[in-house]
Amino acid sequence: MSETLKTTIKPAQGHEIWVACSHCGKVTCHHALSIIATSDVSPDDSVQVWDEYFIVQCGGCRTVSFCIQSTCTEDETYDPRTGDTELTVRTRVYPSRIVGRSELDHSYLLPHPVNKVYSETRTALANDQPVLAGIGIRAIVETVCKDQSAAGNNLMEKIDDLARKGVVTPDGAKILHSLRFMGNDAAHEVKAHAEADLMTALDVVEYLLKGVYILPRLAAKLPKK
Repeated sequence: MSETLKTTIKPAQGHEIWVACSHCGKVTCHHALSIIATSDVSPDDSVQVWDEYFIVQCGGCRTVSFCIQSTCTEDETYDPRTGDTELTVRTRVYPSRIVGRSELDHSYLLPHPVNKVYSETRTALANDQPVLAGIGIRAIVETVCKDQSAAGNNLMEKIDDLARKGVVTPDGAKILHSLRFMGNDAAHEVKAHAEADLMTALDVVEYLLKGVYILPRLAAKLPKK
């Protein structure tokens, strides 16, 4: 630990931060429950850094999260309207989350291997790891094929077998092939796809998971004649 590091416990009452809520799926006002501030300086006094660590609670759903806000004298933002610069505030929230996107409803109904790779893919997206997210999209399709005992020597043949079995429609199989190509690019070419493309791919994957697993299990609970 740096000998120049200073730590301060700050009053939290009345302090609010607008960050994404993992439960609400959108940016909401969070109330600070506790704040610890640290500051440090380089040996030659040329660089200063400040970090504030928050335990925060969503003002809507009351979910508790951990948040860090960091600033550094070497990290400035230029405002073209005023011509001024100011220190950039970097905010990180834990557990990580995707603004505007909640986890798939009833995901607990997914088979464990499918749910695990789905959860890890969402985590990669939330942590701005597009290459891993692209690989994860493909891995979800592969895991569904394995769970459904799809026949074939490769993923292309297994997707086609899902269509033959009626697990997905022919049009659905074409979309899954597109996801396969996306995953191949990420895995073999280390290609980072655009966030919008990855979000669309996740939409497709979630639609697949709903149709194959979640809706049938929910429907099975409906009253019978």
